[in-house]
Formats: sequence, C-alpha cells, structure tokens
Amino acid sequence: MVMHKNCTKILVYILVAALSVAISSCVRHPRSNTASAVNHKQIKKPSFIFKDIKEHQPNQYFKASLYPSCTNNCTGFTLTVKNNSDKDIEIDWNKTLYIANGATSGGFMFDGIVYSKRHEPKPPDIVFANGYFSKNILPVNLVDYDSGRYGLGWQHKELSYGETGIYLTVNVDGKTFNEKITGKIVAE
Repeated sequence: MVMHKNCTKILVYILVAALSVAISSCVRHPRSNTASAVNHKQIKKPSFIFKDIKEHQPNQYFKASLYPSCTNNCTGFTLTVKNNSDKDIEIDWNKTLYIANGATSGGFMFDGIVYSKRHEPKPPDIVFANGYFSKNILPVNLVDYDSGRYGLGWQHKELSYGETGIYLTVNVDGKTFNEKITGKIVAE
C-alpha cells in the first residue's frame, strides 16, 4: 500500500510539472514581442546594424563604447567603459541621458532598478583603476506599463531609428567628463 501512495504522489508531481511547462510556454514574456510557443524558425527576424557611430575620443582616463541590444527589436544598449587610469571612475547615472533623434530624452535603467521607481535617483557605478565595465541599459522614457484585462505588464518600446545614443557623464580625479556617443539603428 505504501508503494501505491508513493507512485500516486510521483504521478501527481509529474502532471503538475508538465502542466506548468505547458502553461508557461504559451504565456507571453513581458520583454518579448512574440509568444514563446511560436516556432521561431518560421519567423524571419530583421537584423539591425548601428552605423555612422560617433564615439568619443579616448582620453587619458577612459574609452567608452555603446552598441544597441537587438533581438526581435532594439530596446536598449550595452555600454562598455575601459578605465585607462590608476584612478577609479564614477559613472553618474543621474546625469547620463538617452539621446533620441539628436535630443536628450530621459535617463537609463538597468538590472536592480524597480520599474515603478525608474525616474528616481540612481547610485553611481564605479569602474576600478585599470578595470573594465559593461552594463545593459534601457531608456526610462521607452518603458511603459500595459494594463487592462490582457495587459502584458512592463514593456520596452523600440529605440528610435534616427540618431540615438548616450550622453555619458563620468567623474574621475575631481573632473567631470560628458561624452556623446551616437549612431543610427538601421534594419538590414
């Protein structure tokens, strides 16, 4: 009799696990434009290039670069900073701005920032002496909450197809550097 109860429990666990996998595969992910149950091999995803990149000129302290993060569409960037000095560098997120169509348009959010508090002050990031920093960042003005009966929650809108980029503010050795890094996102 004990064997029968254990088999029943195991069977129930297997059914619950299978049901949860089946349900989760049909639920739309809030950061995706496609349901995960769709056969992705049948969908031709556009490829994107970031052209006419205007990077800042490296200085004695650091070199920064920015590239769009694109899967189904481009919703954010990957920022990299290489510290070339023996001093720590501070990235000031409260003065670092998103550039859309040649004008600033709010700041950025990233892992650890609560969506509903994305416009609040953010702590700086430190790039240690002779260190390397990389972070995925999302423009706060392109984040929206889709509510309603079938709302999908927090959504990331696409980056602008015009001039887009970052106005980066960095503090090092008592000096503030403002660097504009832009490019154009073009679908191939």
